[in-house]
Amino acid sequence: MLCYYHKLWCLVKDMAAGEVITPECIRSIRPGYGLPPKYYDILLGKQVNRAIERGTAVSWEYIG
Repeated sequence: MLCYYHKLWCLVKDMAAGEVITPECIRSIRPGYGLPPKYYDILLGKQVNRAIERGTAVSWEYIG
């Protein structure tokens, strides 16, 4: 569920397609739209399926 007032995961660096998500790549921020913090362990180690700019909220559509 995406909710504007809750915390979400946001990319803190530009990522190229195929790059792996590490703790240094994401940060939990508020407010905004994106995946909630409960998905942290699932996101780590996953690859992004396209180039993503810094500041983009993490969404399942970017995980490949």
